[in-house]
Amino acid sequence: MSLKNHALLCAAVLCAAVCHAEEKPQTTNISGGRLLPYEILPLAGDWEGDGYLWGGLDGSVSLADDMAAVLVQGVGKQKDVEAALTQDFSVGGVQVSIGMRRNERQAKTCHIYWDGALLATCHPNAPGEGIDKPERVSCEKGAFNFAPGKHTLRFEVAEASDKGADNFQVDAIRIEALPMNENVELIALEGMSLVAESKSALVAAAIQHFQKRLVALGGKALPVAGQANRPSLVVGGSVPADAQAQEALLPFQREESFYLALDSGNLIASGLGEMGAVYALSDIETRLRIVDGKLFVVAPAWTDANGVKTFFSKPAFEMRGEYINVGYNEKGITPHEWTREQWNYYVDQLVLAKLNRLCFYIWVDTYTMYPGSELSKNPLNRKIHEDWQYVIDYAHQRGLKVTYMICGTMIPRDLWLAHPEYKADIVYTEHGFTAVCPNAPGSWELCLDVWKSEMAWFSKADTLQIWYYDPGGCWCEKYGCKEHQVESLIQQTIDLSGFFWELNPQADIEANTWPMWLWEEEKDIKYKKAFSQELKKAFGEKANRLRVIGAPDVPACMPLEAREEGLDTGIFLFGVNPEMGYVFTVPTVNFSKVWINEIYKNGFLKTFSHRLEAWTRYPGTFITAEYMWDPSISEEQAARTYADWQAADASLGLRFAELILALDTFTEKGATVSQGVRMAELKNEIFPQLPAVTQQELEYWPAMIDALGVIAASVDVQSGYELQLLSRQFIQCLKESSTLAYLADNGKAKFMTYRKLLSLGQQKGRF
Repeated sequence: MSLKNHALLCAAVLCAAVCHAEEKPQTTNISGGRLLPYEILPLAGDWEGDGYLWGGLDGSVSLADDMAAVLVQGVGKQKDVEAALTQDFSVGGVQVSIGMRRNERQAKTCHIYWDGALLATCHPNAPGEGIDKPERVSCEKGAFNFAPGKHTLRFEVAEASDKGADNFQVDAIRIEALPMNENVELIALEGMSLVAESKSALVAAAIQHFQKRLVALGGKALPVAGQANRPSLVVGGSVPADAQAQEALLPFQREESFYLALDSGNLIASGLGEMGAVYALSDIETRLRIVDGKLFVVAPAWTDANGVKTFFSKPAFEMRGEYINVGYNEKGITPHEWTREQWNYYVDQLVLAKLNRLCFYIWVDTYTMYPGSELSKNPLNRKIHEDWQYVIDYAHQRGLKVTYMICGTMIPRDLWLAHPEYKADIVYTEHGFTAVCPNAPGSWELCLDVWKSEMAWFSKADTLQIWYYDPGGCWCEKYGCKEHQVESLIQQTIDLSGFFWELNPQADIEANTWPMWLWEEEKDIKYKKAFSQELKKAFGEKANRLRVIGAPDVPACMPLEAREEGLDTGIFLFGVNPEMGYVFTVPTVNFSKVWINEIYKNGFLKTFSHRLEAWTRYPGTFITAEYMWDPSISEEQAARTYADWQAADASLGLRFAELILALDTFTEKGATVSQGVRMAELKNEIFPQLPAVTQQELEYWPAMIDALGVIAASVDVQSGYELQLLSRQFIQCLKESSTLAYLADNGKAKFMTYRKLLSLGQQKGRF
């Protein structure tokens, strides 16, 4: 959190400062961190602040404790303070961060000793130093004794300032473990040429994207021609028969598995099929690192095969999808107003994450192009439809399959309001969803006319997925929906799939049973099994082109009955809730690991996760995709793969991964002051050093982290006045980002909404 922003927070909690001023400072250390374990020494010593100098490393403690510090006065004066570590930091390197008070009474030069040895020389009022920008010292393993137990800190004033000031005030010190140097092999790209052995258009598109990334990171595109006595990046081509056991692979793995090798200086990126070669180059792209201004590739964990270093990777899931819900419009964050360049970027990112499916749902109640609806005259509606036509084509050019999702009993809002006799008997309509009874006279004919029109826009989609509930469905007894629910759903499937097959005879059909299990409980009618049985009968010889989609939450959600009938099945992973309006990044690291492993354990190898606020949710998409490729990886591995790729630097990537894991805990388990402080400090360390292209693509992160820090500070605040001041600070944070600035117009409401959501965390309700 910046000093400017922190000043407003100080004003917000001034009353609390007065109330707690008589409390004794605490001496309990603050611990945390996963990739970078740390321990903060609050240094609740002999000085209590004046109400204007709190925050910094120990900003998560109570206000009176936070205001406490160690004070030494006078040149040559020293003060010893006993410190106790509870963790063992002696096994590797250590970074010590020193948060010093900044004011005109501070000395020019001061020393800090650890167990009698000089640890740091500090200049308290030097630019860039202070409680919010601490002085940092890196210590090699063994340079100091950072073992658990008691230690002595000595603070000494060495030199007065030019104005004679001779104070040394230290607020807090953090001891942070640094990992030992990672023993990784770096493959230099400088001097390499690029040889494309594959003539595939998909591979050519991947090469073009890779070359752009090299330039974006400050390097040069590789010359596309093999040259004598010059190593090459070889893309495509055959995979040695002994590199993998093809007979043990599933059919989709034989198409998408990839192979890397280092042979006589040549870096080889290939696959068993076209998309395997694409994913091989995608993998190399995420391994790009900048070292001393030059580009390298971090080698994978090679296997040595007859003198050739090889690496083989296969996907665990056959379908690895992203589902974009085109609902409410959050400017720039949801895809309604994206440019074609933004769409290209997003599709390219999905390929880079090694996904193979893009699913989309357009809320036709508002964004229809049905000629009989006045809503179709809205230019935004046409743009959305034309964009998705373009996206289908571009996704195909990059090797992605596309699923078009519809709800057959949902119609444009103006038509729904004009026909109250069509209104469905289901709870969704009480909340304004435009569901109709398909058996009311004339209603199904209107539905089919609407969807014939809509389907014509997206006939190139590879799959049509039909949703029956949420927001559609009807359980009325007037027209027999409750009594004949299965027959009604089967007829919808037959009619809608028939129309789509007329447009695209090669398409697959999916039946999404979400949330059929809920209605079984609500209506006390068991019909899921009968639905699967009748569906199989209705499709007959075409049943092999049918897939039934469920959810993983409990066995009742899963498409178990469909699998028993021999039908293909898949899983919809409801990772976020689009109805909450939360647009900040949710990494979903823990969530993805838990649920994707649950899906995999139950034998469902086709899955897709859910997004609406796609622009700011991509980090979660990438991490979820990591688990779809390999469910066995750790949370730390998943976070690091994304972070290292974005940072193009091992040290920065490590810290960025730590920030991602902290944010994941913050969103999953609920906001805490300590996590807010830690995330703000990591943000300050990381983002100014990221490559320019990453800073541009993730420009919303610093403002987002600062805004979350304000929410963290508000968790225990009850006063309306204080909350009002905090909401102003939240709004100011939003204005610091071009992506988030538009939220400021409704910033107070957003602050209160986000505060409520984050106080509970996603484990108590997805958002």
